[in-house]
Order: sequence, then structure tokens, then C-alpha cells
Amino acid sequence: MLRTTDHCKEYKNGNIIIKYDRDMIAESKRDSLLTLSSVLDEIDCSFIGETYCLNNYETGHTVYNSYSDLVYIFAWSELEALEAGKAVKLFARKPDETDRELIEMEGM
Repeated sequence: MLRTTDHCKEYKNGNIIIKYDRDMIAESKRDSLLTLSSVLDEIDCSFIGETYCLNNYETGHTVYNSYSDLVYIFAWSELEALEAGKAVKLFARKPDETDRELIEMEGM
């Protein structure tokens, strides 16, 4: 394991596991975006760009890890799993050209 916080574990391959505790679940039910953003911030991650379609039924958002220089796709449907106390795994990949443009535009 590379890094760990109360709500996140980052592995050497760059993958991240997020899991809310009871307090975070309650916070997320009040403001899910703010809660998720603060948890991601614990491991130097933030959203970049805009939400986009993943398929006909789901949307997602790109997350950038400034510590590891990796990106992830967060499917918004995973908020339900987090709020149910389940762990969510984000799979790391190296940023492509489009990701790099977003990272530059966001000033990271």
C-alpha cells in the first residue's frame, strides 16, 4: 500500500479504494458532492473537466491524482454504494492527451 487515510487507500499500482464510515455516510446524505470531494482531497485527488456519459444509463467524472499523476473515472452511480457503507474501487490509468489538457486548464 502506498498511502492510506481514514476513508481511502491508495495502492502501489495507483488504484484507490474509498469507503465511508458512519459519519461520512450521514454527511454524504446531506451533501454528497462536498463529502466526496473532501474525501478525495485527503489523497490529493480532485475532479477535472465536466461530467460525461459512460453509457446509456450512467454518467461519470474524471478524477486527477496530483500526487501520483494518475487519473480515474468515478461513476456517479457509485455514490449509492458509498452511502450504503460499501467500498468503491477506482482504477488508475496514465493521463492521455485530453486529460493533460484538462489538467492544464484546471491549473494543476
